[in-house]
Amino acid sequence: MNRSLNFLLPFASALLFAFAAPASKILLSSFGPSFIAGFSYLSSAAALSLLRLAFERKEEKISAKKDGWRIALITASGGILAPFFLMRGLSLSYASNASIMLNLETVFTSMIAVFVLKEKGGVRLWLCSAMIFAAAILVSFDPGKNFSFNSGGFFVAAAALMWAVDNNITASISLKDPVSIAVIKGLAGGAVNIAISLI
Repeated sequence: MNRSLNFLLPFASALLFAFAAPASKILLSSFGPSFIAGFSYLSSAAALSLLRLAFERKEEKISAKKDGWRIALITASGGILAPFFLMRGLSLSYASNASIMLNLETVFTSMIAVFVLKEKGGVRLWLCSAMIFAAAILVSFDPGKNFSFNSGGFFVAAAALMWAVDNNITASISLKDPVSIAVIKGLAGGAVNIAISLI
């Protein structure tokens, strides 16, 4: 059962994330980037709060003293900056291009893990990373405009980098009630982006 969940949960997460770019692109025709970023994260926090009420969890509690700085960085990078950068990038580019660009999150996550956290890499890791990076460059390249790069691609790449930071920090405390971590990130990130959109 655990082995099945180890595959199904990441697959379901990737599938749901795949819907985010095209759905957000549609909403951007009526709302600003900050509002959509904030609303999506507040919605996720609300849904996860209901989920936590429905299922009893026995993970170790998060410590404000020990984990406070990690939660702050997770919230700033993955809850505030990343969704805002993504929505800004989507407003300037095609959803299909942005979806491919978002694969840079994998590359950035791997690079941070190897070079900063000193995890082991390998030939396959670097080969796959190089192919993903090449694909991202290809879709952001705009030969019709004096061989320039689409500005939306830079924002999407920035979002991928922020989520990569989020991923690596979250990995260090993910065994400590991951639902609470996601709820905190959703509430804080959502509230800040909504506030920015109102201002």
